[in-house]
Amino acid sequence: MQALLHAVIVVLWLYVILQFIQKSRLFRSFGLSVFDLKVSFILKCLVGVGLWAIYTYYYPFRGKGDTFRYFDDAMVIYGELWKNPVTYFRFLFGFGLEDPALTSVFERMNNWTSAATYGLPNDTQTVIRLNMLIALLSGGVYWVHLLFFNLFSLAGLVGFYALYSENFGKSRKLWWAIVLLPSALFWGSGLLKEAPFLAAFGWYVWALSKSSQRKLVLLVTASFLIVLKPYIFVAMLPASIAWVLVQRYHWNAWITSAAVSVVSFFIALKASIVYPAGDLLYILSKKQEDFYNTAVNAGSTVYIEPIGSTALAFIQTIPNRILYTFGRPYLWESRSFMYIPPAVENLLLMIVFVLALMTYIRQREKVNVPFIVFIVTFSIALAVIIGSTVPVLGALVRYRLPAVMMLFAWSIGVILIPKPDRFKQN
Repeated sequence: MQALLHAVIVVLWLYVILQFIQKSRLFRSFGLSVFDLKVSFILKCLVGVGLWAIYTYYYPFRGKGDTFRYFDDAMVIYGELWKNPVTYFRFLFGFGLEDPALTSVFERMNNWTSAATYGLPNDTQTVIRLNMLIALLSGGVYWVHLLFFNLFSLAGLVGFYALYSENFGKSRKLWWAIVLLPSALFWGSGLLKEAPFLAAFGWYVWALSKSSQRKLVLLVTASFLIVLKPYIFVAMLPASIAWVLVQRYHWNAWITSAAVSVVSFFIALKASIVYPAGDLLYILSKKQEDFYNTAVNAGSTVYIEPIGSTALAFIQTIPNRILYTFGRPYLWESRSFMYIPPAVENLLLMIVFVLALMTYIRQREKVNVPFIVFIVTFSIALAVIIGSTVPVLGALVRYRLPAVMMLFAWSIGVILIPKPDRFKQN
């Protein structure tokens, strides 16, 4: 009987969300058809079910599976709503959590606390709180949470598409290239951080391209990025500053981006003066150590180069860190089926990016130069951070997702949808 009730709740929410997609200006303002949007949403939900099945049957350790751990902890706190509502709101807003009376609640959760946050917001708590809010509408039905997470993810993809359609024109091919990118489709379709992250990320980059007109959207989405994926915001900050400067003052994009990146790097090296958690090299070194310590039993742990004690030693390793981030896992490293899609995606990304560069070199007047400079600058910064801290291939393919999405969508746009007279080099 309970299963039937849950099925009815899921169907009703599916209907409501599909109606929202059909009628909301958020989804309809950028030339996408209702059919493509609804099919994309349903496809993502089906992939989310597949991800649930993998974490249920292939990795049968519910407490450690990402698609369950945020949901399960949220349900512990949601259960308190009916016994002691104050407890629910304490966790929702983060006050009074040192109360010894909450010990029993903490003991039933596995992921609320984090050993090291380095002074940054705890992104795990953010996703748990999001599930707590959705539970008010779902009644604790897992599949309703899956629907909402895919709605967030789809909304982010629309914002991402809006940015690229302004550079390459509206195109159904471009939309489906974004939706069907394997890593984005898989990791962005479950009860994972990636779904709400994509919502913030997609609209952040869109607002950044219109920084003078969309300041509020930029501020709100940047705030969400900081609490959801702070390392990505850190990687994006120099590229964002440079892009805004180029938009405002029409400076040379390559020179501006290089200058901002160099200045940002040396500021980060001395960050301990104002940032108690430490400077860049110390934090990267500790984060790498933390990853090794928590990945003792992970089957996909690999060696990555130590950070080094000097800036020069670190700089010399940057090319290897970039190659590691975008090159691994290699096809011959496919120890199981789960390795094959990211290995194939690496090869696909390399091919389309090289083809896009060849097109760019031949027809530079067709490409928005500040935009590709932003993408390259951000991708390099993110690759350096990931290549310095993530020695687990399973985590690597998730952490690099935003850079892969940006490089892949740009490459597809340049190859398939050139606009000869639309953009001139700045």
